[in-house]
Amino acid sequence: FSAPSGMAISLDGSFALVSEQNGNRIRNIMLDTNGDVISSSLVAGSIAGTAGVTDGIGSSARFDEPFGLAITSDMLYAIVGDRFNKKLRKIVLSTRQVTTLATLGIGNPLGIFLGGLGDFILVASWSHSIFKVLYPSGTVSTFAGNGQIETFDSSSGLLAKFNTPIGIDVWKCWIQGYGTYSSSSVCSICPAGTYGPGNGLCVSCPGGTCLLYTSPSPRDAHE
Repeated sequence: FSAPSGMAISLDGSFALVSEQNGNRIRNIMLDTNGDVISSSLVAGSIAGTAGVTDGIGSSARFDEPFGLAITSDMLYAIVGDRFNKKLRKIVLSTRQVTTLATLGIGNPLGIFLGGLGDFILVASWSHSIFKVLYPSGTVSTFAGNGQIETFDSSSGLLAKFNTPIGIDVWKCWIQGYGTYSSSSVCSICPAGTYGPGNGLCVSCPGGTCLLYTSPSPRDAHE
């Protein structure tokens, strides 16, 4: 692999997808019932590692430092955060067809989470914001953050400030975030966009789901 930066495991545990940031490609890893690797193969992107922004099938498609990954619950599609192209890309896993789902403009997509009933995507962005992308329409809006950097801030919704959130994922009733590069605080976001202090446990939020960001590593969120 060349700088693997993201991984997603299918709902049935039969395969995993890995994004290679420096390799500009997405790999498929087949798993046995014990979770051991059977084989790996190219899903999409350049065999030689060439960067680009081309939609296409398999090795004809191009990415520019793909980062976060998510697999839909029906295991038919994958969503890729195409970092330097500032796009979300969609892969049809059966055909390896890559298309552009959404363009984030100022936001470099890093960690992504396919949430709800599969009808929206939350994107942790290098632009110090969290974006919400409707699926499958690709409509983009800002979920939380205003693009301003802050070590820790407890403002609400679009007034909140982040410092380079690089990952986002859901586990049961709260979200573990894969930290920030320069912040060591823990905070939470409710689905409606309310942002405030948290302690790594499930916090009461509208709808019963909370988003948690923590630093410096995912392990801290588990503990």
